[in-house]
Amino acid sequence: VGYDFIIDQLRQHEVRDSSANLASELEMCKALNYLKYKKYKDAIDGLKAFEKKDKIHRARAATNLAYLYYLEGDLDSGEKYSDMSIEFDRYNAKALVNKGNFLYSKGDLDKARQFYTEALSVEADNVEAIYNLGLTTKALGLHDEALRMFRRLQSLVDSVEVMYQIADLHARMGDPGCTEWFTRLIGRVPTDPGVLARLGQLYAKERDESQAFHYYLESYRYFQVNMDVISWLGAYFVQNEVYDKALQFFERASQIEPAEVKWQLMTASCYRRRGEYPQAKRLYEEVHRKYPENLECLRFLVTICKDAGLIEEANNWLKEFKKIEQRVQDDRHAAAFGGGPSPSNGGGVGDEDSGSDREETLRQRGDGPSVSPDSKSAKIVKKVEKVEESDDEVLLPGT
Repeated sequence: VGYDFIIDQLRQHEVRDSSANLASELEMCKALNYLKYKKYKDAIDGLKAFEKKDKIHRARAATNLAYLYYLEGDLDSGEKYSDMSIEFDRYNAKALVNKGNFLYSKGDLDKARQFYTEALSVEADNVEAIYNLGLTTKALGLHDEALRMFRRLQSLVDSVEVMYQIADLHARMGDPGCTEWFTRLIGRVPTDPGVLARLGQLYAKERDESQAFHYYLESYRYFQVNMDVISWLGAYFVQNEVYDKALQFFERASQIEPAEVKWQLMTASCYRRRGEYPQAKRLYEEVHRKYPENLECLRFLVTICKDAGLIEEANNWLKEFKKIEQRVQDDRHAAAFGGGPSPSNGGGVGDEDSGSDREETLRQRGDGPSVSPDSKSAKIVKKVEKVEESDDEVLLPGT
């Protein structure tokens, strides 16, 4: 209401003095105020009104509209206004950055890099241009150049996002000092689960399991659905024969990914290793009902029945195992030599993987320190399954 009253008064003044343009300036401020409070529709309506005004105000409005449409994910409309603002003023650094952002979002990294560089030639200390140029060169694999950009930006602003990018680049370049950078970052964001998990991953690579365990556990404390963290912790407790703790993590994994058979198998395995054979057998049977062609499950059913002295039942499971194994081999042979169907089970006797491996996407976020670690769950589950291999040989009387 206050904006509208003052704008109305200024317009009456402009009737007498056509050179005055304070009303237009205040209208721009009103639209940007809507943007500040995330009232995007009102902001867009206000800025579109400038399309009928003078060239300077049209250029400024187009720059802000391009930014608004970018935030809303309407890349086509946003890029149209971005081109319009550059056409009005080629030396508008913000307009050049907007254009680079649209190109980056569309995957045209080389052209995006050109626009960010041009923006810096116009405004050497433009923070957005430097940061986005760093992200672009990083995505292009030009790590040295990206590191220079982020170090340059660090001298201008004190930001944890910039610190994360520097730490991540050191890690990608194989610099041992990356651990120190992530430790410094933890000092700034001590409860960030992504950074904690990343430190755990780095210490695990250095085979410092006590430190890796500490940071992975802290990460799980703040974010309890990261599958890489959960699987690492489960594997850690299995390797240290603390099956009660391992069981908690594998049960948690089963709750998060109920359709992933490997977590159910690992849960049953923990019960078996604790000596709770009836419970383990019940879980293996449940898995078999859901996934009747999973050879890993059948193999452990044979083993657990044999250990419990249930020889007849073990023989029945062994026959089922051999029948499905033969079918899988036939399907694989047909797929290799005749284009036949591919196998649908969880693997053969010697396979280490149970079910499909989970693949990490989280692409590494480029806009802040809260980042998921690189995917290691497949390797971790393989490591645990290697512990199981001592039970692979099944010798039964009467077969």
